[in-house]
Amino acid sequence: MPADVGATFGRTVHAFANVYKVIEKGLECDASVDDLVEANQAQDDMYTLWELQEHCVYDELLAACSGLKEQLYKEETTTDDIDFWADMVRKGVSAARGEDTKGMKGPIIDWITTQGENLHPPLNHRQKIDRGFQHEITGKFLCPAHLDWTDEKTKKDLRSGELIVPSHNWPMFLYEGYKFDSTNPWKGLLKSRLLVMGFKHIFIAPSSIDASDEEAPTKGGNAEIHGMKKTTSASLVYTATQVQFVLSSAVCWSRTDRTTDSENFYCSLLDTLEDNANLAYIVDLLAWWDRKIFPHSRPDATVVPIVRSPLDRIWQLKAEQALELGRANGQVNSTSS
Repeated sequence: MPADVGATFGRTVHAFANVYKVIEKGLECDASVDDLVEANQAQDDMYTLWELQEHCVYDELLAACSGLKEQLYKEETTTDDIDFWADMVRKGVSAARGEDTKGMKGPIIDWITTQGENLHPPLNHRQKIDRGFQHEITGKFLCPAHLDWTDEKTKKDLRSGELIVPSHNWPMFLYEGYKFDSTNPWKGLLKSRLLVMGFKHIFIAPSSIDASDEEAPTKGGNAEIHGMKKTTSASLVYTATQVQFVLSSAVCWSRTDRTTDSENFYCSLLDTLEDNANLAYIVDLLAWWDRKIFPHSRPDATVVPIVRSPLDRIWQLKAEQALELGRANGQVNSTSS
């Protein structure tokens, strides 16, 4: 049960959470909240903002994993049971991450290739060894946004490793038009064409990439399967992390990998999007994505009225014909009597 929804949790809530700790802390917090309610104390007085955010992850885990809450709150539940369920969720998260990487590894080469042209040198769709800073195109996308990839010394130092890129130095591919404005770092952040294609590939369907924003794919994707109707900060960051990884030369996901430092990269982006100080921008950003990805699920969308539509006219004619038929039958009956 949890293994299947572990995929949803990893894609839309938190891709690198320590699931056992999330459950353990969540249970502790719930027990403490019960004590606070009895003592008539406010929950915010006892917990830090970070702890409250952690508990939100726990709540979303329970929401994603049908039946998990009932299992956790049984009196006979043991730490071994918690470890078992946490391991099932972890396996779901890991399997989804690997599946998404495998699915995007080849297509992304086509996305970064200018239509009608070829990459020089060509990139292997199956192998990643020749990607990263070693290739002109993947290097351009991965170059820290505030550095100049066209500067030969910068390019040389990135390739040789003399310039180490920490995870919080975000790459250029995050920005719309692949341009960074140092006077307004929010401008275009997380709105690039590459991210939109990556998101559609993971959450909608590969066939949706070439479709317009209003066209529905012919096959339901992860979003439809799991009832996802809006963009979450975590789903956006998850996509960015996947794109960064498949552009890089890293062979496998690893906590010790410093080529991509995926976990810290993911957390630096997610922390920024969950910072209330940035709320105004985040609300606009997620609304922008919902218009791109879920145009028919937006709360501000207006339903075209059916009045005077072709179907409405057909219904009217049908009603009129039935009425005339009823009158005709009534006249026949009265004449015969």
